Amino acid sequence: MLLLFISLAFAWYSANDKAEAGGVNSGIAGDTLLIESVKYYKIADVENISDSNGDGVNFKIGDTYMVSSTSTLKMPSYDTLSETPTQILMEVVLEKSCNISSFNVQTTSNSYLNILEESNNPLSSIISFYYLDNLDEINSSTYYSAYNRQAFVTLNDSNPTFTKNISFIKNKDNVKCIYILLAYYEESIENIYTNNLGSDVLTKDVDISYTCDFKFFLSGEVKL
Repeated sequence: MLLLFISLAFAWYSANDKAEAGGVNSGIAGDTLLIESVKYYKIADVENISDSNGDGVNFKIGDTYMVSSTSTLKMPSYDTLSETPTQILMEVVLEKSCNISSFNVQTTSNSYLNILEESNNPLSSIISFYYLDNLDEINSSTYYSAYNRQAFVTLNDSNPTFTKNISFIKNKDNVKCIYILLAYYEESIENIYTNNLGSDVLTKDVDISYTCDFKFFLSGEVKL
C-alpha cells in the first residue's frame, strides 16, 4: 500500500498589465486595481462524480476560510490511508465587475518529475486545477460541482507530456469572482512513486516535500 505524507507550502502571486504584487492577499498596486480580496477555503466534504457533464468532483466548503498574513498557504498532506479532504478552494473577489482579458497559471519547471528527491520536488508535477465557471458566490451549506480538471502534466501510457501554461479565462466580461479548486493529481503521484520504487528516497523514513513552482497571472480592467 502506498503511504505518502507530503507537506506543501504555497506562495500565490498575481500580476496585471500595470503592476506585480508579492502575494494575492496584499492586493495589486497600480492604476488598475483588480483584486479586492483572496480567501482560501478548506473542503469539508468531497466525492468523485461522473455524469453527462463528464468526470469531476462534488464538494462542500468548510464554515470558515483560511487567511495567512504572509500570503502563504499550507495545503493538507496527502495520505493514501486518510479520507480527509485535501483540496483547497481559492476565491478571488474582484473590484466591482471586471472585464478579464486573461487569467492563467504558469510554472517555471520545464519537464515532468522523473527522479524523486527528499525535498524541492516541483509541485507542478502533482497538482491539478478545476476552474468553476459562472459562479459569483459560495456558502458552506451548498454542494458545488467542478469539471474539466487541468494540470501541467498529461499522463500517457509511456511518455507523460508537460506544459508550462494553463489558461482558465480569456476575454470574459463582467467577472465578479474567480474560483479555482486545487487538488492533488493522484494518478501522477502514483506514477511518480511507481517509477521511483527501489530508490533510496523511498526507503527512508522521511516526509517528502514539494516546492511551489508556479504563479497565477491576472490581467484586465475594472468595469466602470
